[in-house]
Amino acid sequence: MATTMATTRTNDRSTPANVGTWLFRLAAVAVVWTFTAGATSCSSDNVGGPTFVTDLVIRNAAGTVDNQFARGEPVTFELSVRNRTRQQAVVQLGTAQTFDFVVLEDGTRNVRWRWGQDKAFPAIVTEIEFAARETKIFQVTWNQQDNDGQQVPPGEYEARGALMFSQFASDPLFSSQLGSPLRQFTIL
Repeated sequence: MATTMATTRTNDRSTPANVGTWLFRLAAVAVVWTFTAGATSCSSDNVGGPTFVTDLVIRNAAGTVDNQFARGEPVTFELSVRNRTRQQAVVQLGTAQTFDFVVLEDGTRNVRWRWGQDKAFPAIVTEIEFAARETKIFQVTWNQQDNDGQQVPPGEYEARGALMFSQFASDPLFSSQLGSPLRQFTIL
């Protein structure tokens, strides 16, 4: 004896409940598309992996890469951000500040200096365009003074540079492809 199971399916989209559901779904798709259109800053390309590779180089007053500095010697931080893909990429930032650098006490979260600390930037969307495989360099020189204008004491420090991704302002150690690895250095 065969059992037959009948299923009734309603495809009438004109009923008020169905119209509301479809409008809600359409609106949800539109919102997702609006917030993700053109935002390639943290996406991966077809080959996998991050879109950007960042690094930080620390230079002495002579311009030589170094990790030991005399007290009071100017320290130059050089952030490089490379689009590793074969296509143009755009980074969208929520501020006119495009980059920042921090110096922390070694092995801690204690920020001794932040480049953007005493600067004012408008809260406007800023875009940085990268051509395929392009590298951009961002550079500042630090006078070894902390955020209060005092000379930092001799000791071990770490530095990091980043494009201003949203979490960097509140957590400069937040992991992002737009932030460099920490680099250790010593003030003698």
